Amino acid sequence: IKAIDRLRKKKYLVTLTLIGKVIFNNAGNKMNKLIQKLDPEGNFIQHIESVSYEEMPKKYSNHNGIIFASTCENMPNILIESMASTKPIACSDKSPMPEFLRDGGYYFDAKSVNSITTCLETMLNSSSDYGILANKNLEMKRVEYGLVAADIQVITAGFKNNILNPTTAYLSLIHISEPT
Repeated sequence: IKAIDRLRKKKYLVTLTLIGKVIFNNAGNKMNKLIQKLDPEGNFIQHIESVSYEEMPKKYSNHNGIIFASTCENMPNILIESMASTKPIACSDKSPMPEFLRDGGYYFDAKSVNSITTCLETMLNSSSDYGILANKNLEMKRVEYGLVAADIQVITAGFKNNILNPTTAYLSLIHISEPT
């Protein structure tokens, strides 16, 4: 949230959509206070607690990139789903995320606002790399899981249980607006 605010102050026309239910009240309260402080009018940060399985592909298609900031995963299903979306991914550098994403995204230290801001800025300024990274991610999933095109479409639509009841991570989507 702070990184998005910093990017907006640098004149990047970005918005942030956070998808996922708050499961730790203290963290949720802290997040809501920060959103209220940095975006009291609700102009560039949106929090959606639940998105239906059927609506997830539209959420992906309406955004330009994905931020996966989890620091504690075992099997990052949301990251794997994100990889199949063909969107650029900014991802936490904590294990096991790099083992899954490999060189298919941009990495940051999730506990450092400076690192997140720098990573997102790099991602936003590297649009020519998006297709290359998307193809790497799709190929990686095809090879590792023996997927064919129809399977990849199913993954892109989402892992139903994690979308409806995320327990360990938010799916954060970033959108770049056109200057007005």
